[in-house]
Amino acid sequence: MKLFPRLVANQNNPHPIRYTNPFNPFKKEPTMKLLRYGNPGHEKPGILDAQGHIRDLSGLIPDLAGHSLLPDSIEYLASLNPESLSIVPGNPRIGPCVAGVGKFLCIGLNYSDHAAESGMAVPTNTSRAPPLSAMGDSLK
Repeated sequence: MKLFPRLVANQNNPHPIRYTNPFNPFKKEPTMKLLRYGNPGHEKPGILDAQGHIRDLSGLIPDLAGHSLLPDSIEYLASLNPESLSIVPGNPRIGPCVAGVGKFLCIGLNYSDHAAESGMAVPTNTSRAPPLSAMGDSLK
């Protein structure tokens, strides 16, 4: 069962956050594609419409972080008609998929397998990645 959104943003995958139905991941519904765009440190929230245009969400939510990612906010965003929002002109940089990242905790399903392969004991704590691990397609 897939409970969490896919959080990937890069040049090859400009659709950083994908939700089908946040409350029932098995129910087939149109996909909502949220993203952040703009210059580093000044990204704005956006949504990708069916034609692949970025639409501006900055008048509706401050950013893709904190309260904007709670179930009620996601439900509200899912109820919007993206075509009613302003198209973002040009070809803006795709930024980090979420704002305000404090830390990443990395836990792999084969965590113990890797330890065994390397002849090491299974660590008792998780590994951590720096907040820069959530970056967009470039650090321009």
